[in-house]
Amino acid sequence: VLMYNWIQGGAVRNAPLPPVSFYNDVRPLLYQPANAGGMGCVSCHDQAGNAGGFYVSGDGNTLYDELVNEAPNGPGQYNEPYRINKDTYPERSLVLVNPLFGNPEPHPVKLFFDNTDPRYQLIYRWITEGYNNDTP
Repeated sequence: VLMYNWIQGGAVRNAPLPPVSFYNDVRPLLYQPANAGGMGCVSCHDQAGNAGGFYVSGDGNTLYDELVNEAPNGPGQYNEPYRINKDTYPERSLVLVNPLFGNPEPHPVKLFFDNTDPRYQLIYRWITEGYNNDTP
């Protein structure tokens, strides 16, 4: 999608990336199953299972609130008060740390091999851009 948008925008070299959309980029990534281009989070974090007190099967505003405003059941090794690090260390955000390969945080599936994973980078960019909620 990024490459297509770049070409559609005139293929300008070193052009700044457009802001990450919570509703169009982050939410589908978390919500959709892996076979539909997402990360499959909904298979465990649905409302019925409610794994770790976090679920992604709600609407955009509910998911945003779960990520940004609700305290997690386990604050992780960095003692994070929210799933998104709102201070100066976005890479400590639980939504990035828990599913990161090699990280000791408990998560049944390590979705990111390392922090260069494009999915990791998309969520990281959204956080560093101010974790805006553009849900209609």
